[in-house]
Amino acid sequence: MGSTTRLGASRELVPRTKPRKAATNSPFGVSRPVRIKKASYVRDYVLEFTFTNGIIREIDLEPYLRGQIFKRVREPDYFRRFRIRREDRTIAWPNDADIDPDVLYLGLTPAAWEAPAEVVDS
Repeated sequence: MGSTTRLGASRELVPRTKPRKAATNSPFGVSRPVRIKKASYVRDYVLEFTFTNGIIREIDLEPYLRGQIFKRVREPDYFRRFRIRREDRTIAWPNDADIDPDVLYLGLTPAAWEAPAEVVDS
């Protein structure tokens, strides 16, 4: 099942397939950031997160509960009062303490923990 070109050479007909694109959540081909779809209490400071891409992970939040804003959140009863903030799909508590979903999903260091960059005079 070949075809003949103008020069008389024969070639096999092979179905053409389009290259696969990276998965996106957008009709414009731009990936949206992964956000928290659902969270449920497991134990201690551990929550089970369902992310908007379908990935489910149990994450111990204790290491993230640093600083004055999280003082109240470290109280076990208050910790259980978490919610997913509708406008940005971030986990938050009534005192407005929150943790960026990118930090949780990617295992990043929160920006507040990073030391400020040194300014070098030239």
